[in-house]
Amino acid sequence: EKIDLVVMGTSGLSGLSKIKALGSVSRYVIENTNVPILLIH
Repeated sequence: EKIDLVVMGTSGLSGLSKIKALGSVSRYVIENTNVPILLIH
């Protein structure tokens, strides 16, 4: 199946802090996917 969008949730962080404090799974997905990612706070 083709993936069109990855949707991920954040917990308790805002702004650039959430990018710096992403967990290992989130970071892996961001660094290894070629599809758009939507982070929901």
